[in-house]
Amino acid sequence: EEIVAVCQYYHQHAGDYSLNINTIGFAGDSAGAMLALASALWLRDKRIACGKVAGILLWYGLYGLQDSLSRRLMYLRSADDRESPYYCLFNNDLTRDVPPCFIAGAEFDPLIDDSRLLFQTLQAHQQPCQYKMYPGTLHAFLHYSRVMKTADEALQDGARFFKQQL
Repeated sequence: EEIVAVCQYYHQHAGDYSLNINTIGFAGDSAGAMLALASALWLRDKRIACGKVAGILLWYGLYGLQDSLSRRLMYLRSADDRESPYYCLFNNDLTRDVPPCFIAGAEFDPLIDDSRLLFQTLQAHQQPCQYKMYPGTLHAFLHYSRVMKTADEALQDGARFFKQQL
């Protein structure tokens, strides 16, 4: 909800900041990837105008893990929220109008199954997506782009994907 509120603010005040907000994108890693996809789906489902979502860059995200203490503390207002399609993204309608997604997995990441399943689900429903698994990497490898060639490559891959969507 906060991400969508920020998006709406900049959409409404684009002129104040000299922004071209006709086309936007979302990106994130780990929980940020889940929030990026959830935000795009929220805009779609609630029919909120914030510009066309050209693409979503998702690095080793969690999209369907049903329960963990950290997720409950961070995302849920009440136990009823557990079934929300914006908490468990696999409960959302992924069969239509999903913006193009670049989905990156880390080979030794405990969340790699989430990334694979998201890709397989989107692909099965002919939603535009690309999946790349980065061999020899762990969760959060993206944060080491200054010292790890694979992390820099993953950022460049995401940027190329997004540029192709424009």
